[in-house]
Amino acid sequence: MKTALGVKDSKIERSKQERESLHRKIESERTYLDKRSSYAVDAFNANVHRLNEMNASIEILIDDYNRDVESFNTDLQRVGTLIY
Repeated sequence: MKTALGVKDSKIERSKQERESLHRKIESERTYLDKRSSYAVDAFNANVHRLNEMNASIEILIDDYNRDVESFNTDLQRVGTLIY
């Protein structure tokens, strides 16, 4: 179970880094966005939509991770201290 938590934690961290990278890109593009170009606006909005999807996905990953941590902690309380 501890190994599975480590894998999930790594996945969450990678997802957060990807999200942060996209967020920086969006903020940079926002400054220079040609609002008269429907192509530029559509591309910008597509990235914003993708960022929102990433946020929702990360929330699901975190909720799943937290459930696993609670289960792990419950098991530890039931059987005693973790032995390495």
